Amino acid sequence: ALKDSIPELEEAIIEATADVAVKNDAVTEAQTKLTEVTEAQATPIAKAVSALESAKALAAENGSEEALAALENAENELTAAAEAVATAEEAVRRLESKNDPTKRNADEVILVDNESLTPVEVNGVVVGYTFSLKAGESIVISDLPADAVYEVAETNNGGADVTYVNDAEGLETSGLVDMAEGSVVAFNNYFEPKKTITVTKTYSGNVYAGEVAIDVYLVTENGDVLVDTVYITGAGSQTIIVDALGEYKAVERPVDNYTASYGENAVMTEDNIKVSLSVTNTYVPPYVPEEPEEDPYEPPVNPPEEPEEELEEPPVPLAPSEDPVEEEEIEEEDIPLIDLPKTGGVTGIGFCLTGLGAIAAGTMLKRKDDEEE
Repeated sequence: ALKDSIPELEEAIIEATADVAVKNDAVTEAQTKLTEVTEAQATPIAKAVSALESAKALAAENGSEEALAALENAENELTAAAEAVATAEEAVRRLESKNDPTKRNADEVILVDNESLTPVEVNGVVVGYTFSLKAGESIVISDLPADAVYEVAETNNGGADVTYVNDAEGLETSGLVDMAEGSVVAFNNYFEPKKTITVTKTYSGNVYAGEVAIDVYLVTENGDVLVDTVYITGAGSQTIIVDALGEYKAVERPVDNYTASYGENAVMTEDNIKVSLSVTNTYVPPYVPEEPEEDPYEPPVNPPEEPEEELEEPPVPLAPSEDPVEEEEIEEEDIPLIDLPKTGGVTGIGFCLTGLGAIAAGTMLKRKDDEEE
């Protein structure tokens, strides 16, 4: 019964792959039947093999030729059943490999000779190819076998709002290759017009080498709303996408030694969804205080020594006396001389005279000095 069921199942598989419209339902039904056959027969076969080994051991001990022949016959039947199960499993694998390239053997891989295709491998087996196309481009894959089933998917639609493949919305499609006319897969990406603002930055004078941040605001009755921030290095421009119509303005974040001036605000309408804003920076040199002029005179390293001058002190004139000085003569009294000692020595009287003379002279000098003063 197992052998008889295999051809019917394979025929069901062939019919399922030939009709793309009912392929999925037919494949599922065929897989279910094959799985049921495999599960139903695998366990009894395993038990039968175990029992066969035990019977052979007993027959060998008893030496019964008839028993050995019967066991050998049973072994052949079980082997045939196991082969039938293996055949069913292989049929399932081949069926699944048509939609799942990872289950293909190396000799079942469809190799395509096209330099534009990059092979994709899983566990060393080529399971598909990748390629890139720009708008209006196409690629032809030829030399495919008669029963080849294709599946084509777009992995990057460039941010399209809607993608159509063969006039149906979606990103992938599959089918059986038409060997007579060839199969065509066409992708169409639709992009809705974007509302954009281009911010342009220019410089007057020196160009700032760093990155400058410019905030873009939507002007509303309730105040300005920050929409996005662009970062521009040097002179250049950057475009952003916005969602709403309305009035927009740019405000640059402060940059040292630069002033910012702006063009008019941009008003975006249904008829004008691509607008621009401009910012111009003017370089203002930093204030540097002037340094005082240096004295050009430089003293010599080793100045010559100047001779010292001797200053002559001028004579100090004596102040003239307002009243003439009258000189007064003091008459000396005649003092009788006494007899000198014969020894020639000075007596006490001589000393007294000498002292009186000194006193008189001192008195005259003192008086004269007082008159001069």
